[in-house]
Amino acid sequence: IVTGAGFDVLETYLCRFSRGALSADSDLTSWAHPMNATHLPCVAPAWVSDAGGVSLQVILTSSSELVAFAGAGGYNASGFAMTYVAEWSAVNASTAPAKGGKPMFVTGFGFDTLSTAYACRFFWNASSAWVDTPATILSRTLLRCPSPTLDSARGVSLAVVDKDGPLLTRDGQLPPQHLIHVFQGWDRRVDTSLYFTADRDIRLDIVGYGFSGSGYLCTFTGISSHLSETVSASRLSPTVLRCTIPAWGKTKPFDQLLLTLTQNVTNSVDAVAFTDGG
Repeated sequence: IVTGAGFDVLETYLCRFSRGALSADSDLTSWAHPMNATHLPCVAPAWVSDAGGVSLQVILTSSSELVAFAGAGGYNASGFAMTYVAEWSAVNASTAPAKGGKPMFVTGFGFDTLSTAYACRFFWNASSAWVDTPATILSRTLLRCPSPTLDSARGVSLAVVDKDGPLLTRDGQLPPQHLIHVFQGWDRRVDTSLYFTADRDIRLDIVGYGFSGSGYLCTFTGISSHLSETVSASRLSPTVLRCTIPAWGKTKPFDQLLLTLTQNVTNSVDAVAFTDGG
């Protein structure tokens, strides 16, 4: 973006980028139309983001008049400034765990390696709420940010923002967004019963993340006996489900049980084998 004064929104301008001495032979040019009287967007060649000592000429096409010049230092005597505006184009993943913490890599161009203001914005599609996580600039074309804790029951999209400037466009388009599928899962199980006896229910707490809504089922399958039974699981919180081991699973000789956790019968969350209640 070239900032200054006196741009005519009815005129067309030529942006000429150079390295070193100004030379038409080494220029890559593009036509530009002012956003307003003080802001002129110019499309820079790819090497601009990786090269130092870049200069820019802005030429009024109707008269070939040089109306602005911005050097490597950013300004010229007329007070024009050249500012590089970053854009992003892709994210390496389309899923993220509800518990958060997954590195998301965003590719683009023109990222300011000295900036600490970039962030990934995760926003819920059905509302205006969002949460930002700070981005680490790995290069002028790559940044990384962790996914936050997310609600698996709501659709989530990702955008990239510069807190010191505007929302970054995605390939020149607004509103930029990248749909993220939030998945749930579980990490471990906890036997919450006091005694492992046949006359006492064995309550099994499943600790995980992203549990929402209802319809959770625990299916126990005996590895040796081949018996199988499905029982309802109670959702105690977004991170804890509770189910009860069937009676045949707590009689001697103890069988090795395979636990499969599902929601609404069809969506398998995870599975793990355990013996003697854990």
